[in-house]
Amino acid sequence: RNAGEQKIPVMVYSLEMRAERIADRLICSQGMIPGQLYRLGQYGDRKKLDEAISAISEMPINVYDKRVSTTEIRAKSMRIKNLGLVVVDFLTLIKDKRQGNISTADHIGEITKRLQEIAKELNVPFLVLAQMNRGIENRESKKPKLSDLRDSGNIEEAADNVLFIHREDYFNKDAEDKGTATIYIEKQRDGPTGSVDVAYVNVVPTFRNKAREY
Repeated sequence: RNAGEQKIPVMVYSLEMRAERIADRLICSQGMIPGQLYRLGQYGDRKKLDEAISAISEMPINVYDKRVSTTEIRAKSMRIKNLGLVVVDFLTLIKDKRQGNISTADHIGEITKRLQEIAKELNVPFLVLAQMNRGIENRESKKPKLSDLRDSGNIEEAADNVLFIHREDYFNKDAEDKGTATIYIEKQRDGPTGSVDVAYVNVVPTFRNKAREY
């Protein structure tokens, strides 16, 4: 949505969520409309809703909501003029055929490398979502780390950057800093690692600059 506001063409491959639901979330985020009320038709200010719908409709965001292979991702992405961002949600749902008897980890690694090659060819950043292991729930510190990536080794190797979103109040209901999400940059090929806090608006849901009030 941020890219779309800047008139940067975006291609989203939503392999789990339908395009209509993506649109609904974009509208709610744009208009700061609670998602539950929106689904019930109780969105309050109709003018605010209309403005959000109008703004989203003018953004060059394309959504494809069927399962695809990396070959299809390349072909479809090449058709978008002045493409500036590709989003894939999510990695393990890409339907590339597994070659021979290679492990799941190696198969996911091959897919990740193919996406990296497409990004280089198109000269466009790819934002690829990946699942995490469930083991994080069983340890005392919930801070994510690279080994928490499912089939992590090959993903970590191919990715230029690896970012995690962590909300302490998700695991600890008594956490002092409620409504805060920490973005951990655990790998950055061309810069330092570190973290930054952002505001998480749960009812929308969306992330915002923590320095602003909502």
